[in-house]
Parts: sequence; C-alpha cells; structure tokens
Amino acid sequence: MLNSCNLVGTIVKMPYILKDSKDFEHLMFDLEVERPFRNSEGEYEADVFPVEIWDGEADYLMETSEPGDYISVRGRLSTLHCNNGDQKITQVIVTGESFGYLTKRIRSLKKKNASE
Repeated sequence: MLNSCNLVGTIVKMPYILKDSKDFEHLMFDLEVERPFRNSEGEYEADVFPVEIWDGEADYLMETSEPGDYISVRGRLSTLHCNNGDQKITQVIVTGESFGYLTKRIRSLKKKNASE
C-alpha cells in the first residue's frame, strides 16, 4: 500500500498551533490548490485542503510563512475522528512531511533576471 500526496498551492490564512490529547503541538493551515481544468464558465476553481505539519518543519513554517505564500507540500493523507454530540465526524487531512517555498524562489529569480 502507498499513501503519498504532493500538493502545490497557496497558504489561505495564517498557520496556527494546535495541541493534541498528549499535549504535542502541531501546525495547521489551509492550502488552496487550483484544479487543472476549467469549469463550464471557463474559469479555474480551487480546492482547500487542511494540512498539518509537525516538529521542526512546523516551527520553521510558523516563523517564515504568511498568507499568499505559494508552497509545495509532500505528505500523506490522514483521518481525524471526533464526536459532535451523537454524530461521529471524520475529516481527511494532509499530514505534511516536508514543504518548500515556491514564492520565495520566484521572487529571487525575478530579482536575478532584473539585475542581468
């Protein structure tokens, strides 16, 4: 079995820290990913995926990211289960194992090209 996903998209809002039941901290944020096809009106739609990042990657992302940053995330799909009264709710999230900034690369390439 293989559980792997790669996403490229834009950070929608400022990442935030959550603690799990064992008091471990992890970073959560929403990643907006454009679909690779146009809808019936000729426009590209986007999906928003919840992403969690753990440990040092989380600290680095929290310190250096901002909404609108264009990033790539490599990870796996996970499920969260919780109860809301009599309802059991399951949410699919992306557990990011690594990420890379694409916005900063684009900015540095533009600066390099402008100086040549």
